[in-house]
Amino acid sequence: MRFTAIPVSKGDAFLFQIENIKVLVDAGNNQDEVYLWLKKKDILCIDIFICTHYDQDHINGLIGLLKNKIQINELWLPEIQKYISNVCKSAKNILKQIDDLCINADINKKIYKYKVKTIIKKSLRLNQELNLVPNTTIRYFKYEGNYVSNHISSNLYTQNCTEINTFINIDLNQLFLMINSIRNAESLVFKYQENDKPNILFSGDSSFNFNKNIIIRLSNGSIVTAPHHGSKTSDKLYSQLVNHNSLIFVRSDKKTNIRPCIDYKKLNEKYCTTCNYSNQVEVEFNFNGIKFFTKNNKCNCK
Repeated sequence: MRFTAIPVSKGDAFLFQIENIKVLVDAGNNQDEVYLWLKKKDILCIDIFICTHYDQDHINGLIGLLKNKIQINELWLPEIQKYISNVCKSAKNILKQIDDLCINADINKKIYKYKVKTIIKKSLRLNQELNLVPNTTIRYFKYEGNYVSNHISSNLYTQNCTEINTFINIDLNQLFLMINSIRNAESLVFKYQENDKPNILFSGDSSFNFNKNIIIRLSNGSIVTAPHHGSKTSDKLYSQLVNHNSLIFVRSDKKTNIRPCIDYKKLNEKYCTTCNYSNQVEVEFNFNGIKFFTKNNKCNCK
């Protein structure tokens, strides 16, 4: 069993390998970085790709993988992708119509540029690439706003979402409102869980507000991907787990003035792909039958 934080210039990209199964969670902001990294490792097929949410620093790399013909057997996506796909089939000049809706709704231009229109554009591009890979099975997940644990496959369990197979009919106005209500904090969260082995919690950019009074149970020596790249927006999880000294936290993305936050720096065992603006490194953990171990140095972010 192996867990790797892939060094991307911006965003998240985590590869989990167990036996013959390869699971990739997000793929960073650059369309070529993760593809080139996988190619170097001679990995040309991903069994399960999980897209936690639609920020560019999580989804752009997925578009690059599809463009470069990396085989993805199963693709797990937030439900919004299906709604965008359905509406776009019937709506003409959708970006122009979205422009008009933003003007009429008096939407702040910055929010519009980086949220509504970006999500639409990325989804349309993703649709284009998916049309060229008909052998990929797509599964959709709905954020529930509360703790939900369901086994999906390969010992991966939902933590805040449910798989859905039926979709309501919506028009462009309803789609616009749906996209405008999406927040980073609603990232899909999944946990690897098998017998007495350590867990791996894939956090995305979640705020972990969904767990309310429930503390997510993690085995000793489990790996947690730092939510929202170690940002303070996810301090709820850090405050819950700060005394859980056996956990291993792994942070992707670059260092900034606000990341990692103070609560992250207080954690006992933590690792970054980039510490203190240093060069990026690949963070790898292997499982020896008892615990995860690594040759990487611990995070020294100040």
